[in-house]
Amino acid sequence: YLDLDQFKLVNDTVGHHAGDQLLRRISNLLEKHLPPNAFIARIGGDEFAIIMTDTDVGYVVDLANHLRQAITKTRFFWDSKVFDIGCSFGVSQIEPNTSLEETLSQADIACYIAKDHGRNRVEVFRAEDQSIHNNRSMMNWIQRIKDGISQDKFLLYAQRLAPLQESAEDNHLEILVRLKGESGEVIPPNQFLGAVERFNMMHFLDLHIISKAIEYLNKYSDHISLMNINISGQTLGQEDFSANLTKILKSNQALNSKICFEITETVAIAQMDEAIEFLKEIRSFGCKLALDDFGSGFSSFSWLKSLPVDYVKIDGSFIVDILTDNVDAEMVQAMQRISRQMNIQSIAEFVENKAIAIWLRDAGIDYAQGYHFAKPRPIEEVVSEIKQGTSLKLAK
Repeated sequence: YLDLDQFKLVNDTVGHHAGDQLLRRISNLLEKHLPPNAFIARIGGDEFAIIMTDTDVGYVVDLANHLRQAITKTRFFWDSKVFDIGCSFGVSQIEPNTSLEETLSQADIACYIAKDHGRNRVEVFRAEDQSIHNNRSMMNWIQRIKDGISQDKFLLYAQRLAPLQESAEDNHLEILVRLKGESGEVIPPNQFLGAVERFNMMHFLDLHIISKAIEYLNKYSDHISLMNINISGQTLGQEDFSANLTKILKSNQALNSKICFEITETVAIAQMDEAIEFLKEIRSFGCKLALDDFGSGFSSFSWLKSLPVDYVKIDGSFIVDILTDNVDAEMVQAMQRISRQMNIQSIAEFVENKAIAIWLRDAGIDYAQGYHFAKPRPIEEVVSEIKQGTSLKLAK
């Protein structure tokens, strides 16, 4: 199983016609270097599969490295631009009583391992290697995630935020994601996000969810005051993601002020330079920014001075015991005072009952998010509720 490493860059930079020409060139090169006992097929995008008979793994690995080197030596010229092309190979051995789908999935996993280890290399699938293959279900998730993106099986859920202050806006929601299963069941994110992250696919999923969310925002903009969309740490700093997101925001400028991107505090601190650069660029398009899980990192207040954010979401671990833990209460009050001084609005997570909501309101927190006010539901249901005029404002 092989995947070109720079194909998306060619497509995004000089267009799909150039990408098609590159695929033809690579296809011809592969056919030229393959022995008679090999069959090759393009199975989608920039991905190819090769099946060989009457051979052993050692020979296949040598052949894959030979093909990899031939592709690496290929320089692609288009419109005075030059692209260096690389590729990653995953090798799996056909075993007795193993289905075609499972064999291909194993090769696919090995290919993602090759990418994870630095790209432009060959990896062999080994079932006993726990770092590659913890269980059979992980293999299945790879194809399910790809199908979920290509066949639009990822579902948008939303959770509303409740305004606690008079100045805070109603109809503010956060976008969440679920996956539609083969039997129509709804699969929660804790069952698939680990696989997405393990095989470095988060930026593809993030971009897909952002595109879908903005489609809903365009459709229901009169009923949504602000839409929060999460961006994962793995996505932050991905050059092709930033380029694609920029295109989306350029074409959506009338509604960008209603988009708020969230990144977690720990990610922002760990990738400070990339975070600041990304946040400033996104803000230049009129979008708002939120720092999620605020307070969970070391020296949170000092980092806040460096990050150009509009909202801080106070980590739920400070909220759940706020009525009985004086230290948590003091921490939340300190976060509120600092954020207010910096003209940053505050959001409290994990608000599970009215007593906590009242305490937060009296402390000056701007918004509350939690099951006391609203659970995550399909976005269509949430928008329908908003259309009916249902407000989440806390009664005095």
